Amino acid sequence: MEDSSSDSSKSKSSLNQSSPPSPKDDSSSDSEKSSENQQPQQRVPLNQVRGSIIEQLEQPFLIATVESSSVHSMRAHFNESKLKNSISSRNRSYEDFKKAIKPLCTRQSEFEQDIFDRITYYIRTLFNSSILNQIASSDPAHYEDLFNSFPEDTKLDITTLIDLMEDNPQSCGLIRWVSQNLCQVPIIQDFQSPDGVKCMISGVRRDFWGRHKKIYWAVLYNDNMVRIFRASDNKLYTEFKCDIIWLSRSKKTIKFSSTPSKIDFMLVPPPGYDTELWETHALRSDNIPYYSSFPYFQRPLPERIFDKDKRAIEMHDMLIIRALLRKEVIKAVDSKKIMNLILTVYSYLSMNNGLYSCLAMREVFDSDKSDRELLQDDSYLAVLIELIITNYCQDYFRSVIAPMLMDIDRGQISFNGSFNIETASNLIGVVIRTLNQNVDKFPPQLAHIMSLMSVIMGVKWGTQKGRYLGGALVFFECFLFKVMSNGTYYFKDFHPIHPPAEFLQGFSQVCRPVFLMRGIAENFPDASGMEALVEPHRVQAVSFIEQACILKQQPSYTIIQKEQYNDAIKQIIEIAASRNHDGSFMRAIQRESLTTLRTPIAGSVMHFLYCLANHQ
Repeated sequence: MEDSSSDSSKSKSSLNQSSPPSPKDDSSSDSEKSSENQQPQQRVPLNQVRGSIIEQLEQPFLIATVESSSVHSMRAHFNESKLKNSISSRNRSYEDFKKAIKPLCTRQSEFEQDIFDRITYYIRTLFNSSILNQIASSDPAHYEDLFNSFPEDTKLDITTLIDLMEDNPQSCGLIRWVSQNLCQVPIIQDFQSPDGVKCMISGVRRDFWGRHKKIYWAVLYNDNMVRIFRASDNKLYTEFKCDIIWLSRSKKTIKFSSTPSKIDFMLVPPPGYDTELWETHALRSDNIPYYSSFPYFQRPLPERIFDKDKRAIEMHDMLIIRALLRKEVIKAVDSKKIMNLILTVYSYLSMNNGLYSCLAMREVFDSDKSDRELLQDDSYLAVLIELIITNYCQDYFRSVIAPMLMDIDRGQISFNGSFNIETASNLIGVVIRTLNQNVDKFPPQLAHIMSLMSVIMGVKWGTQKGRYLGGALVFFECFLFKVMSNGTYYFKDFHPIHPPAEFLQGFSQVCRPVFLMRGIAENFPDASGMEALVEPHRVQAVSFIEQACILKQQPSYTIIQKEQYNDAIKQIIEIAASRNHDGSFMRAIQRESLTTLRTPIAGSVMHFLYCLANHQ
């Protein structure tokens, strides 16, 4: 994940640009160099920042700067001397950690090997796999209770991270770093390898070598060579010929062995990874060193294969799901069916939060899409949001959205060509006032995915605008504007008086630049004078999205029966197998393994810390 956020000192001329600033932009290097000498920056309330609301939204997105009763209650757990003793007892240095974290918080992209190793080791030992899995599987509404259930030393460690984030003006850098490095798999194509030699991933993972705990990647290539790379710069460290892959006695690690050289390399898989999926392989040209899941078959699936593949689908890294959702595997016409099956499986496993974070991070971090391109119809995250709206937003639509649109639809104004900007502004005011007045009726299931998108886009862009758009795109682009453009898109019983093309569809085109903070004159050159009229409505829109993204109650999802779960698993396996008759699905698995892994655990830890500090 590259740092694509913009610094607060960046020129305001880029406010309406459609994509995040280039990571190579060094226009703020002077302020970064002096950031260590500055006093901790306090977050300025948006209403105290001069300029339009769009200019205000260019303020930095500072994680954990909202002082609340929740933060103060967590401060009660924070005792620096006790924390120092706790860290020292586990062979860590609290002062070294605070010193080492500074370059990360100021968004330096390159740092020394020892700093990288020290902090990586600290973070990996800080969150053990059981705590990571609890966070990944829990709904945000339970985060504070989950925090209170952790052991005392874990509470202290988490509170230290929050404390460091609040004390540093570039605090979002730490969260970005955690999400980037906590559960990351290397980008294999960046590694140097001989021409014609392809990478064949087989559980690539960090491992700790020697007493200095330096971090390395291990990669198995199709020439049977295991090459070890330094994680800090991806440079080759050593290599050896591999003869066999086998499980350790504990079945918790995988070993690569070289018989002539008598080399054993132990690989630590990701948390929750089912090592039993790996069988002993003697490396031959016709034997791919990968577990033999998802064969192409035209007969009933053997129970043994079903059990193994079911465990693979349930893994927290969601490798199978990510591979299945690649465009070359599942066509757009089948996307809603497969997403419904996936949602059934993860709802049964109480892993909705993990699924949402995985797809949200994939959509936001693993692409160079601008805000205009996010959540388009070919996006699997957009398909997931459609299912959430269809399944859980009917009451909200019927009680709030439908009556509002029916009242507006009775008007006589036309939005084809020129229109009266004052009347249009008044109608936009009706929309946002209605939404704000009924924010207490907002469905928590939609708030769940909006809160994730809000913090993930805020972290990527590093601005309040990114944070706002994360929630606004979900609600306005995926919900309100679609209903305006096609009355029966989600709910078949909604029938406006006028055909959508005559009124509401045109109205949605006028609303879009207002609520998504874009220039109105781009699409309506004659309406440039409308900017000043809609400024109060934009301010109210920011308030609405902030309130809507707060989970005021635990989202309750459809209770899935065991039979439904088993049937969904079997259908997913059959679909995967049917796409693998030419090997396309297994190639998709390998491609997903070769890209940076944005795991739900990384996203959930980021969201977890954010919600703790902001009492969400």
